Amino acid sequence: MTMHEASVEEAFCSAVDYHRGGKLQTAAQLYAGVLERQPDHAEACHNLGVLMAQVTPASASPQTAIHCFLRSLVFRPSFADALSNLGNVCHELGLLEGALRSYQRASCLQPDRGELRYNLGTALLLGRHYRQGWAEYAWRWGPQSSWPRRSEFSAPCWTGESLAGRTILLHAEQGMGDAIQFCRFAPMVAAQGGQVVLEVQRPLCRLLTTLPGVTRILAQGEAHPPHDFHCPLMLLGGIFCPDPEHIPAAPPYLTADARRAEVWRQHLAGPGMKIGICWQGNPKAAVEKGRSAPLACFAPLGRIPGARLISLQKQHGLDQLQGLPAGMRVETLGNDFDSGENAFLDTVAVMMNLDLVVTVDTVTAHLAGALDRPVWMALQKIPYWVWGIEGEKTSWYPRTRLFRQTDPGDWSPVFSRMAAEISSRP
Repeated sequence: MTMHEASVEEAFCSAVDYHRGGKLQTAAQLYAGVLERQPDHAEACHNLGVLMAQVTPASASPQTAIHCFLRSLVFRPSFADALSNLGNVCHELGLLEGALRSYQRASCLQPDRGELRYNLGTALLLGRHYRQGWAEYAWRWGPQSSWPRRSEFSAPCWTGESLAGRTILLHAEQGMGDAIQFCRFAPMVAAQGGQVVLEVQRPLCRLLTTLPGVTRILAQGEAHPPHDFHCPLMLLGGIFCPDPEHIPAAPPYLTADARRAEVWRQHLAGPGMKIGICWQGNPKAAVEKGRSAPLACFAPLGRIPGARLISLQKQHGLDQLQGLPAGMRVETLGNDFDSGENAFLDTVAVMMNLDLVVTVDTVTAHLAGALDRPVWMALQKIPYWVWGIEGEKTSWYPRTRLFRQTDPGDWSPVFSRMAAEISSRP
């Protein structure tokens, strides 16, 4: 190695160290310096692209990131990481065909790398290519994947065979909204002739006792009973739902307690259009980036004559109820609303007495959808794959309407359009 090569590699290693340490500006300068001296340094091109894609949204430069990844691929066409990260940026920009091409090329280069196959599956599902998408999405537990490992099971994973006389354990694997969405398939599993045990997050246990076909419900962390098969809930999509146009087990598949619903009917009695609102998801969730809207964005709904905004928000974002815009009023439901470990029982009872639920992409949307209540969802520009990349309808919940951002991060037109449509109704 020549002295020039040594100095380039030393500068590159220093850039990597600063990058890992979060000193992004210094890292960017060092990467740029490496490329001045060695323009075909594929790793420096790639890493600079990663840096450009990961800095704060105000200073992020996705087009520069794309340029860096493409440049690195000129010098190393089989650079799977560059292809994968190029796919990630294209995905975030909504360039779905570009994302799919990049993910497919990366997966061909390293077919046993679970993370690459999972990214491809997510993009396919977002584009409503369900049959192939489910197969790739299942690679989230594959080799070299950062996906949290599921519990070890001695029983085999179910793939759709007969369950006559046998027991299957279905278990939630991601968020509570996903559990509510995919538990619709539990009755279809029971129809295969077996006993269905359903393991979900503890706050959902009481709510899901109304789900048909389930023999027993467990909270995550409880001991598993003997079972012949297990299956993560979201794998059921690949078994029962190859076509996004004909999703089986249509709502309602959950119900509210009638007596509790009557109590809330009396509590909410009075004139006006009752609109339940939810504005904030769990800030620690992996899918949180960009999906929540400030409560103040709902103000156009509150200006509709006769409209009553009723908070369905819990835990996160409640501080935003202080200092609302002038003229905006939001009714709250008291400290006892959904208190205790059996969450959502009050929420679903309240929903049965609302004219409309308006929410961002949170568990609230899935609850209202599973009850077959009218829902308007405010969606970020590139949403979670469930909602697809375009369109106002979703086959998952027929009475849910999707209001999408036109520009990333800009919620104002979304809520203005909602308010205008409500106001124009006779």
